Amino acid sequence: MLQVALPNKGALAEGASALVEAAGYRCRRSGRALTAHDRTHGVTFSFLRPRDITTYVGNGVLDLGLTGRDLLLESGIPLQEVEALGFGVARLCYTAPRGWGLTVNDLAGLRIATTFPSLVARDLEQRNLKAHLVRLDGAVEVSVRLGVLDVIADLVQTGSTLMQAGLEVFGTPILASEAILVARHPGPALSRWYNGFFCASAASSWPAPTS
Repeated sequence: MLQVALPNKGALAEGASALVEAAGYRCRRSGRALTAHDRTHGVTFSFLRPRDITTYVGNGVLDLGLTGRDLLLESGIPLQEVEALGFGVARLCYTAPRGWGLTVNDLAGLRIATTFPSLVARDLEQRNLKAHLVRLDGAVEVSVRLGVLDVIADLVQTGSTLMQAGLEVFGTPILASEAILVARHPGPALSRWYNGFFCASAASSWPAPTS
């Protein structure tokens, strides 16, 4: 059976399940089950932490995975982005308390909280800047409010969470991210999964799966 990884939680999970079901596959799981089997079409879906999906696909345990471009590039695992899926759109941006008036050049020497240290380090290197990176998971916004750190580099979607935390974006985005389909060695056996199946436009009609 084809082995496909789907996010088990977070912003990508709902869109991923909706996309697969709209295409005619059955991926509903019972309770907290970690897998769902669509025996009609020969597919097993494994529900994993979004950040772990690239690891399982990269090790060859699973054939395909649906995750975020940000997570793929942060992992450094050499997978191929097969198709952009058009949901879970977000920007990885620098943010600071509203009114500070920072520019990207002001980052030198500051303390930056992020869940994407590799991507941020790469961006700073390209700008020839040195700063202190601190990896945090979860609600990183509170780190600036508590005075522990100066700046946050995090994903921004609507910006409403930033506004509530009294933060604002500055500088150009580090990365434009969205949900993507990834594979280690895409080939003819996987073609039905990415040749027009996952449409980048949510307005498109998804074709029914072929057995």
